[in-house]
Amino acid sequence: MKHTLLFLNRRLISWLIFGILAVTFSIFFFKKQNTIQKQFSQVTIATAIKKAVPLEIKVPGLTQSQEAIQIRSRVDGIIKELHFYEGQIVKENDLLFTLDDESIQAQLRQAEANLSKNMALFEDAKIEVKRNQPLLKKGFVTNSAFDQLQANMKSLEGATKADQAAIDLLKVQLGYTKIHSPITGLVGFRKVVLGNYVRTEENTPLVSVVKVDPLEAVFNLPERYLPHLLSQDSNKIGVQLLTMNGDMLSQKASFFAFDNEVKSNAGIIPIKVKIENPLVNGKPTLLPGQYVILVLQLGMEENALVVPLSAIQNGQNGSYVFVYNSEDHMVYYRPVKLGLTTNTEAIIVEGIKENEKVVASGQIRLSDKTKVTVMS
Repeated sequence: MKHTLLFLNRRLISWLIFGILAVTFSIFFFKKQNTIQKQFSQVTIATAIKKAVPLEIKVPGLTQSQEAIQIRSRVDGIIKELHFYEGQIVKENDLLFTLDDESIQAQLRQAEANLSKNMALFEDAKIEVKRNQPLLKKGFVTNSAFDQLQANMKSLEGATKADQAAIDLLKVQLGYTKIHSPITGLVGFRKVVLGNYVRTEENTPLVSVVKVDPLEAVFNLPERYLPHLLSQDSNKIGVQLLTMNGDMLSQKASFFAFDNEVKSNAGIIPIKVKIENPLVNGKPTLLPGQYVILVLQLGMEENALVVPLSAIQNGQNGSYVFVYNSEDHMVYYRPVKLGLTTNTEAIIVEGIKENEKVVASGQIRLSDKTKVTVMS
């Protein structure tokens, strides 16, 4: 009986030890599996599909005026009157400044007096030449005396012409004392006040006037978009403008031109659009120098193969994606050739096929033939 109980106790202890070892092994095994599982990169995947994609390009740019004029004085003088206020819309030929013209008026009166005197002397010299011409034929006047009379007449004729030229110049300068706007536009801050003396040699701008309707805007497009621009009728290219916050602007815009060369150092082609900017309550709603976002609409690309833009990676050899294989749960490096891209999608020209799965996020730790865990 004692031997039987001893045998049973030993057998129970053996089974107990075996159970403990089994549980310990299971815990170790599953922990190891979880550790291995956690070591796999976690990614999300997307499927390459074919669809119609609007060909839109969004780029930031800067508005600019077609005409920006720095108003300068062409004569010296004191600012006598101002005929505008800062921030005003002025029309072409509107009077802006009046300079004191008393000095020029005095010079003009003097020049006119000199002209009158020399004209009188010139007329008298002509009469003297005419009177002495028959006397020369009769020998009562020597040739040298008659030549002197003719020379005096011609000298006085030249003096009258010089006086007339001086008068014409002073009248031009007198016109310069009234400074008009050469264009219709928006006046900026003035640089002078009443009573300031301006000098032409200092070449200081008095004020600036900029044309605000229409405006232009210049944008830099990546050169890969150039074939699409060249293949499009410029009149059919849709243009929209957004603020830097993404709000739609009401101004109408149209494609104007692209530059005559690609900037090879940056791989861009500058383009220009024309913006209608009518006044609202007498004020423009867009000013030169504002940043705006251009949306170029080049049409639709039917049956385009697209993947999420986040799937596209860029390396030294160009663009690539990681293609996911559901059989071995690995991802494979695949170079691709891109078409146009939108804010969320990229068109694939070469590299992957329809319905292939690509990694959309989690690429940071990936390389070719990496095993991954797919997240929902």
